[in-house]
Amino acid sequence: DATNLPRHNPLLVIITSVSLEHTAVLGTTLSEIATEKAGLLKERGQCLIGHLPDAASEAVRLEAQKKRASVFTVDSCHYFTYQDPYFRFDYVPYSKLEILSPARYLLDDAASAIEATKILRLRFPVSEEALRRGLFVKPLPCRMERHRQVIFDGALNPEAMDLLL
Repeated sequence: DATNLPRHNPLLVIITSVSLEHTAVLGTTLSEIATEKAGLLKERGQCLIGHLPDAASEAVRLEAQKKRASVFTVDSCHYFTYQDPYFRFDYVPYSKLEILSPARYLLDDAASAIEATKILRLRFPVSEEALRRGLFVKPLPCRMERHRQVIFDGALNPEAMDLLL
C-alpha cells in the first residue's frame, strides 16, 4: 500500500501489484491507485515495477518521468517446474534457483527480489550463494501453507484470490 516517507529517500521503490482496493483512500481507477503508490518516488529515485496492468504501468512511468526517476521492470521466471516441496526456475543470469513453496505466484515475488538485488548490487553486494539461500528459506506463514487437506493463503483481494486459484 502507498506510504509516505517525507524525510527519507528510498534507494528503490518496488511496486509489485496494483488492484482496485482501498479505493476510498487511493483512488477509484488502476491509474489513480498506481499514481498514489508512485508517490513514494523521490526526485531522481529508482523504481522497480512488477507485472502491472498497462494503465497502472503507464501511470507509474509518468510519475517517474516527472521526478526524473529511473524505472526498471521485473522479467519473468523461465523454465519453472514444481517438484514437491519446491519450484525450480531460471531468472537471468541465474539458473536452477529454488523456492520452498507450492505457490506458483511466489515466483513473481522471487523475480522481484532478484531484480532488486541486481539493481542495488553496487551498494549492497549479494553473492549468488546468499541469493540462493535467501530464496530457499521457508516462506512467511499463510503464504500458500498446507495443513493436511486445507490450504491457507493471505489472498487479500480479488486479484490475489485469482492467482491463488
